[in-house]
Amino acid sequence: MDFDTVADELYGLPPGEFVASRDRFAKQARADGDKDLAETIKALRRPTAGAWLANMVVRRCPQQVSRMLGLGDEMRAAQAHLVGDRLRQLSSERVEAIASVAREARRLADELGSTFGGPAADELRATLEAAFASPKAAEILRRGRLTTGLHYSGFELVESERDRESGRGSRPRTQRPDRKPLRRASAPIEARDPHVRAHDGLVAQSQQDASGAEREMKRRLDDFERASREAERSNSQVANLKERLERARQAETKARQKLIVAQKDLDQARARLQRARERLHSVGSAKVASPSSRALRKRSER
Repeated sequence: MDFDTVADELYGLPPGEFVASRDRFAKQARADGDKDLAETIKALRRPTAGAWLANMVVRRCPQQVSRMLGLGDEMRAAQAHLVGDRLRQLSSERVEAIASVAREARRLADELGSTFGGPAADELRATLEAAFASPKAAEILRRGRLTTGLHYSGFELVESERDRESGRGSRPRTQRPDRKPLRRASAPIEARDPHVRAHDGLVAQSQQDASGAEREMKRRLDDFERASREAERSNSQVANLKERLERARQAETKARQKLIVAQKDLDQARARLQRARERLHSVGSAKVASPSSRALRKRSER
């Protein structure tokens, strides 16, 4: 047993199974005589819903995640070389790439019987945006061992102590607590190098474009979800109508069969009536001799 194998397995489990499995691994390590490993495993924390979704999408949809992270690498290269046209194009592609991974996470959540929405969806989106913007966040995401979401402030990665614990033994610790975070240079804009000002302008424009595109994407996604719900309701109504139509067709077939039998019975009844009328007519037209006429006939014969 080693830490990486155990951590990979634990963070691939549903959150509800995490604690029992973690304690079982820790107990096994202690029984094997590796107290340090047992304590390290025991210190692992169960992932939040958003972190668990991020871990799942990394493990089960690696192509979509790799494409998104690759676009992040391209954007940083375009920013470094002040390639404005490519930056604008990548800003648009960024929104779609993140939305694509989020859709895969939604599909996985449905497939695994989990919920996707509210805080979990927000936490996942913040994690994906951080991984797109920061190589360090991308590296952490790729491990698939998040316990909480990642956030990127624009200058530094905001990573919780819990996430550092989840990677123990597989990566170095992050920035020391006593080290001050990076801050933007305080020199006035007009005193900076023209290339720096141009770069800052492109970055600001790209961020503004990305924010606007993201808001538009969110609106379109909301419209899509509403349309999907409406389509589901319509499909249900169509299915009910089809079922009713099928029952009506079956009833019509039975009614037609009864009509055929009734028509045959009616034809037979008409034939019997016709024969009865013919017999009645025959009997009515026959001459029936009365007693007086017979007496007269006998006198005439004498």
